[in-house]
Amino acid sequence: MFTCNLVMETTCNKSGRPAGAKTRFPGIGAASARLGVSSSTLRRVLTGEWKQPSLLVRYNALKQSKKTTAPPNPV
Repeated sequence: MFTCNLVMETTCNKSGRPAGAKTRFPGIGAASARLGVSSSTLRRVLTGEWKQPSLLVRYNALKQSKKTTAPPNPV
């Protein structure tokens, strides 16, 4: 997807993305495993490329359950 040649190596992070690029869907690998689908399927549903309303509902429920069961951040 992204290419970093030797000239631009200092502006790329470890994964080969441009420096400062954000992960679009953090935790998508673990979430897709919990939902029983591949990460590419989940990404396509989240971006709207594929229409799978039931998967989207299950993903949103999973995200909500993680928010309510997450331990508080240490200060």
